[in-house]
Amino acid sequence: MSAPRPLRPREQTTGNAERIAAIRAAKPLSRNLCPDEDPLGLCNVCLEPARQFTAWRECGEYDGPIPGDAALVFVGVEHDACGKALAGHPRLYVHEGLGRPGRVPLLCGPCGKRKGLGCTDPRVKDNGGAGLPVELSGANGVACGPGGCRVMPRTAVRCEGFVERASP
Repeated sequence: MSAPRPLRPREQTTGNAERIAAIRAAKPLSRNLCPDEDPLGLCNVCLEPARQFTAWRECGEYDGPIPGDAALVFVGVEHDACGKALAGHPRLYVHEGLGRPGRVPLLCGPCGKRKGLGCTDPRVKDNGGAGLPVELSGANGVACGPGGCRVMPRTAVRCEGFVERASP
């Protein structure tokens, strides 16, 4: 999965009882917990290691994003089959974009200051600091064409607080 997948078109949710029943019956991908309880340790779809991840937010039966960390799904960038499984799942998943400290897969995954889905750097606002500078790249938008629409989020490429995670 080299880039975020196009969002698939959805029918109107009102009166679509069959689609809602399929969503309710399908196991949410957010329930695929990594054995070591590190959400950025393994792909949440196949539970296999990955070098890089993209973050997706699970949506409810009426396609509204579910708030909170428990609704985040991390998919291996190079796992094409997992990207297809995500796109073909009855439940809608939307690209999480930049995320929050500790939840940015490309930066926070290998960082020694990450604890679960949080960042322990004292400069992070959640920790009482003034803010942790992060360098961004790309444009934030949606590109639409004959094949549908594709999310083109800005990407966090460097964090001033990054420290390489020690080997186990």
